[in-house]
Amino acid sequence: MILIGGVKPYRTVLAAMTLVCGRCGNPAGHRLIEHERKLTVFFIPTVKVSTTYEVECVYCGAQSPMSKAEAQTLQERANAAASPGTVLGTVHPPRQQAPEA
Repeated sequence: MILIGGVKPYRTVLAAMTLVCGRCGNPAGHRLIEHERKLTVFFIPTVKVSTTYEVECVYCGAQSPMSKAEAQTLQERANAAASPGTVLGTVHPPRQQAPEA
């Protein structure tokens, strides 16, 4: 009897949001990505072997790995954002208004 098996990677985009990139410094689109590796038997995925999470900058391509808890928190923040253009996790302080003369 011949058994055909292997491991196949799967990539799922969990959320898309605007963040300030730590590498390029641009407020750009980022994707929260889940990477899964599944064991296959006769080319049918059967068992999940491993799962990792990362955030990827759409502008420069920088990838930052993160834990499952961090990924869940970021996904909740992205889903709770008021509008699609809301910048999450900005590193710049809010602008102060100049005093009136």
